[in-house]
Amino acid sequence: MLLEILIGLALMSILFSFLFTSMAKSAQFEIKIDKAKAELLERQHLQTRLQDLFLTAHDASLYTKKLPGDKKESLIAVFDHGIDPDPAFSGPILARIYLDDDRNLSLALWPLDPEEKKTRPWRSEILLSHIDDFEFHLLGKKIEPGIAPVNAHLAWYDHWPETREENPSMVRLTIRQKGAALSYAFFFSSPEPLVTYWEGGYRS
Repeated sequence: MLLEILIGLALMSILFSFLFTSMAKSAQFEIKIDKAKAELLERQHLQTRLQDLFLTAHDASLYTKKLPGDKKESLIAVFDHGIDPDPAFSGPILARIYLDDDRNLSLALWPLDPEEKKTRPWRSEILLSHIDDFEFHLLGKKIEPGIAPVNAHLAWYDHWPETREENPSMVRLTIRQKGAALSYAFFFSSPEPLVTYWEGGYRS
C-alpha cells in the first residue's frame, strides 16, 4: 500500500513538473508577444505621426539644422497641427524631429506666435525609443551635387538649408534600433517635381 502511494506521488510530481514548465514557457511566450506588439505599435505611431506632419507641411518651411549640444542635425518644419485643446498649438506650429539625450527619436512642438512661444512650455513626445542612430535623406531638385544623384533633375541630400525655396519631394528616414535597420519614406502633398517611387529605385 505504501509503495503504491509513493509511486502515485512520484507520478504526480512528474505531471506537475511538466505542467508548471509548460505554463512558464507559455507565460514567457506571451511576454514576448506583448513586447513585439508594443514595438509594432510604436513603429506604426511614428509612421502615422510623421506622415501627417509631412503631408501638412507648409511650403518652403522644412530645413535641417544642428543645434548647440546636438550630435546630429534636427529636421525642422512648420505644419498644420489641426485642432488642439490648447489654441496656441492649433493650426500651424513649429516642429522639430531630433535624437534626445536618452536615445529617443523625439518630436518637439512650439507655437508659431513669438509671444506664445515665450510664455508657453514646448511639448515633446517620443516617436521611437532605444535608437542607436538615424539618418534623414531628402529628395529634391539638383541645385548642388548632393550625396546621390537620381537623374539630371533630382538628387538626394542629407542637409537641407533654410534658404531653399521649396520643400523636398520626399523624405527617407533610416533608423538603427537594437542592431536592426528600419526604413521609412514620407511624401509631401504637392511634390515638385513629381516623383514616382517603386521598390528597387526612383523615377521622376
